[in-house]
Amino acid sequence: MPKYKYTAVDIHGRRQSGICTVQSKQRLIESLSKQGLFVTAVKPFAMQSALWGGGAAELALFCRQYAVMLSSGVALLDALNLLKEQHFSPAFAVAIYDVCDGVSGGEMLSSAMSKHKKIFPSFFCAMVKSGEASGKLPEVMTELAVYYEKQNEVKKKVGSALAYPILLLCMTVFIVVLMLTFVIPTFRASLSAMNVEPSELTLTVYAVSDFLTGYWYAVLGAVLLAVLAVYFASKTAKGAHFMDFLRVKLPPMGSVNRQLIAARFARTFGLQIASGMDVATALDVASAVIINKYVLGKYKRAVAEIKHGSTLYDAFGRHRLLPVTMLRMIEVGETTGRLSEVLKSSADFYDSEIESSLSKLTTRLQPMLLFILGAIIAVLFVALYSPMLSIINNI
Repeated sequence: MPKYKYTAVDIHGRRQSGICTVQSKQRLIESLSKQGLFVTAVKPFAMQSALWGGGAAELALFCRQYAVMLSSGVALLDALNLLKEQHFSPAFAVAIYDVCDGVSGGEMLSSAMSKHKKIFPSFFCAMVKSGEASGKLPEVMTELAVYYEKQNEVKKKVGSALAYPILLLCMTVFIVVLMLTFVIPTFRASLSAMNVEPSELTLTVYAVSDFLTGYWYAVLGAVLLAVLAVYFASKTAKGAHFMDFLRVKLPPMGSVNRQLIAARFARTFGLQIASGMDVATALDVASAVIINKYVLGKYKRAVAEIKHGSTLYDAFGRHRLLPVTMLRMIEVGETTGRLSEVLKSSADFYDSEIESSLSKLTTRLQPMLLFILGAIIAVLFVALYSPMLSIINNI
């Protein structure tokens, strides 16, 4: 059962607050009234969101189950009550319970969901609203399930594709630091005892090792300071805009990020058009899925031009928002009146392109990182053993 946080006043005007686990908000109000308390505020309690809900996988599961129930003839509220018993994250479960209370109290489903923006995004609520208006809620829920399943699939592919290169990079840094701070000082002591004249390369490596061991706190502090500076700068409007600019412009991930944005927009916009939403409203709602500030700024300027009579192809083309292939397909869709179908096909195409791009990226990164790791270890090996080889040659 969900938890609710309440604030109430007794007959003497004293405020009380607490957290209760009850079946519904109404049950809590009735229970507190019997205790002589007048309830002033009640809201779901979700233990902060160390237990976040509403991820793509969870939304896909919710939509898929809800669509099946509605298509089978189960009433809207009855289906929600059945979904309450499913194993969702605590925050997601609380949201469903609150939506149930809202719907049973006469609210529209989209209105009840819009109160939980961290669980149900504005795009999601707009789609549900269009489904309610058109009487096609089961179909809209099915489309949303497919949308979030695709989104979750792409997210997993990106994560798995980048996991090995990131791990390899971390291992490279760890091995180099370990050798410079522990292995080299040990070898240096042994070579000093043998009165061996070190080479220029060996002296350079010694200098780097001395710096790391002697000023490790300064190096660590500088790294932490740089990380914090980037973090806090990215929280400012200009900093976030610049960081997002780098994300779509710098190789090797720039092109992949642009494809991700294009595919996500095409799927979202196409889904809204197919549900019967007008183009202007669909464009406004689709902006919610563009989280890159740099791209979003260009997108809003393009949308303003479209509302003043420009075509999608011309406006998006002028601002270079979408890949050329997608723009050509949108132009065909506008001409033939099959825009939603063309957008869906474009999204599917760029999903496969993202997978291909990630595969190529990892294929190039892995040998590159291995080469760098091998080169660094080779330099350190030569620096350590060249003095020993000179001893052997002199015997």
